[in-house]
Amino acid sequence: MTNTRFLLLPLFVGAMSMFAGCASVNGAVYEPQYAAGANEPQSSERMVIKSASLEIEVEDILSATDSLNQLVKTQSGYVESSNGSDDKARFLSIRIPQQQFESLLQGMGSLGKIKTQRISSRDVTDSLVDYQAKLNNQIVLRDRMRALLDKANKIDDILVLEKELARLQTEIDRLTALQKNLQQQVAMSAVDVTLEKKVQLGPLGYVGYGIYWAISKLFVIE
Repeated sequence: MTNTRFLLLPLFVGAMSMFAGCASVNGAVYEPQYAAGANEPQSSERMVIKSASLEIEVEDILSATDSLNQLVKTQSGYVESSNGSDDKARFLSIRIPQQQFESLLQGMGSLGKIKTQRISSRDVTDSLVDYQAKLNNQIVLRDRMRALLDKANKIDDILVLEKELARLQTEIDRLTALQKNLQQQVAMSAVDVTLEKKVQLGPLGYVGYGIYWAISKLFVIE
């Protein structure tokens, strides 16, 4: 009975390899394995993506834009995009090192009146650990597949292994891109700033505002 089990074991492993993405050449069985420690975080430090959006009312958009560019430059950041007009409003998309994130936001107050400010954060530590574990596993699979390819001597086996190698490399490239994208977002925080020109009321504007103020007081007890 024991001998029968041993004889059936290779057949069982071969069948399971079809579902686990395994390959066999000349009797050698290739099974996926996770790299040691791949499921454990590389560091206890949490990886957090920080971002912010602000609307600032300024006296002069052109001057405020120049001041903002200088502020960003001193914080080792850069303006990713800028569009709008210098007479009504201008929108700027900024990238700033996360270490300078708070400092930049504090400096925004010197540009004008901050009308709105929204700050958000997203912890991507688990996603990065997951990507790294999958990436390590795919690299192990690719390297073992290459070893099998070096030993293959049948055309059919070579074609199968080369196809699988191409698939694995595509997955490695995809995971690497996803990982780098998250790492870049963690390292460089995104700050969106809208500069709005302060509205200057003319004579009729002040009259209208005075009427509005007087009417609003009719509905206020205190």
